[in-house]
Amino acid sequence: MSNMLSILFCIFFLSSIGSVFNKNPAIIELNDENFKTTTENNPYVLVEFYAPWCKYCKNFAPEYDKTANLLQKSSLNVKLAKIDAAKHTSIAKEHGIKGYPTLKLFKNGQCEKYEGDRDAWKIAEWIKTSIGQ
Repeated sequence: MSNMLSILFCIFFLSSIGSVFNKNPAIIELNDENFKTTTENNPYVLVEFYAPWCKYCKNFAPEYDKTANLLQKSSLNVKLAKIDAAKHTSIAKEHGIKGYPTLKLFKNGQCEKYEGDRDAWKIAEWIKTSIGQ
C-alpha cells in the first residue's frame, strides 16, 4: 500500500512539473491585479476566459498556443492573454462570461467576442479583419 501511494505521488508530482514547463511565454496570464492595465494599455489584446476544469478549454489550449505563435510571427501588434474566469469571477461577471472557453478581443477600449471556430488560423484571420489589417 505504501509503495502504491509513493508511485501515485511521483506520478502526480511529475505531471505537475510538466504543466509548469508547457506554458507559452507568448500568452500573458491575467489576474485581478493586471487585467485592466493589460487590456487598457495595449491597443489589441485577445483574452481567453477559461476554467481549469473545463474539458473544452483543455482541448482548445494547444490551438490557443498555436494562435499565439502565429501572431508572434506576424506584423500584427496583438497581445494574447488568458484568465482563469472560475477563479477571477468578478472579471468574468463584468464581461458577461457564461461559458468556457470564451475569446474576447479588447481594442481601443472596446470589446468584441469571437464567435467562430476554435482554429488558430481562423482566429488569426478574424483578429486581422477586426483590427483593420
